[in-house]
Amino acid sequence: MKIFVKEFCMKNFLKISSQSRRLCAIAAAAVIALATPAGVLSAQSAAPSLNGVWEAVWGHTIGIDGNTAVYVEISVQTRWQDAVFKGYIKVGDQKLRNIARTGDLTWTGQDLDLTFDTSAPDAATGVIWRNCTITLSADGQTLVLVTIGKDYPVVMYTRKL
Repeated sequence: MKIFVKEFCMKNFLKISSQSRRLCAIAAAAVIALATPAGVLSAQSAAPSLNGVWEAVWGHTIGIDGNTAVYVEISVQTRWQDAVFKGYIKVGDQKLRNIARTGDLTWTGQDLDLTFDTSAPDAATGVIWRNCTITLSADGQTLVLVTIGKDYPVVMYTRKL
């Protein structure tokens, strides 16, 4: 199921219905929950935290502290580096804001995304705040950020610190 979620959702997210998009987000969270060994959550404190340094496979590293996250490293992907060059974003700028707990392992907030023209997808044209949901694995080591409206709306982060 883990491979199906990753491959299907990432490749087809913009082509499928909004209901299927929600199901992809739920399935990603379920994969995390199923992959967590039994009893791990009970060994943790009652309120797991997002605080720490998180790295995405494709490039960004963010630091979360309380209700905000800032860029620690920015992806080397062309569009993101174009945004750095144009001054839209830089290390230390907010990546997530208004993070609020909604459940034991879930939060909502806003995710800073880049705008671009589809005829020139590697050129950033600005930034936009989008609503997001955040799901933390029971062992506290994996975070899934789902931001509807992005070209790649499901991003997995791994805790570095």
